[in-house]
Amino acid sequence: MITYNHSQYIEEAIESILRQEVTFDWELVVSNDASTDNTHEKITQIIEKYPQAPIRYFNHTSNLGMMNNFIFALKECTGTYIALCEGDDYWTDARKLKLQVDFLESKPEFAGVFHNTVFKDEISESAELNNWRSYQKSKFGIEDTISKVSLFHTSSFLFRKKFMDYPDWFKNVQSGDMALFSIVASRGPLYRIDKEMSVYRKNTGGITSTIQLKGYHKKRLYLFHNLKRYLNRSDLDPHFKSVLGYHKNELAALRKRNLKQKLKRLFKK
Repeated sequence: MITYNHSQYIEEAIESILRQEVTFDWELVVSNDASTDNTHEKITQIIEKYPQAPIRYFNHTSNLGMMNNFIFALKECTGTYIALCEGDDYWTDARKLKLQVDFLESKPEFAGVFHNTVFKDEISESAELNNWRSYQKSKFGIEDTISKVSLFHTSSFLFRKKFMDYPDWFKNVQSGDMALFSIVASRGPLYRIDKEMSVYRKNTGGITSTIQLKGYHKKRLYLFHNLKRYLNRSDLDPHFKSVLGYHKNELAALRKRNLKQKLKRLFKK
């Protein structure tokens, strides 16, 4: 679990993990990236409240940045499997970990397993929970992760630690979860458990400005260009061509729109 300024959410996130009913040893690695609110105080209170809980807590005194914190937390994990849950999301089923681990234990050909997720719109303060993604199948390959949108939510993923890799470009991507999904899926298929077992909180505003949109598409291009080189599989070329083409076209459209706006302002003078 990585966290940054999640003071109003972190207790629910951690307690949803502590409620897991399992038959194996486990630990929770929490990495706090120098939060400026009282996230640290909330975490220490939880640790004091549950002294027997297998929590390893790291409170960074200087900000590492999201991806460096993510990599730090991943490298601290020592188990056979790694599950993910950021500090503003939470799990809703006490058997989540057991169901996922039992599946991978019985299906050695699979590299990872995920499940359905619902999202809660914290911006509108609506109590309604909506499906984050809809699916038509349960088994997915590497090609399914090469997409304009993430195949599944981070809070739903559990994978074999031995398939984690940290190529040099990994620390520079914006969508670390998408990169991770593809890296793991390159080692074997992924399976979806048809059960809602986590909640993703939508608590930040959407990307609206032209500058932000340009940055978004440029970072996705960086991600998929590097993934293409990393995987080095010609059978995936059509998938990369499609997603790279999409982001290039979106960038071109944004530049054209920006040029029109500049010309419009110029002729108004």
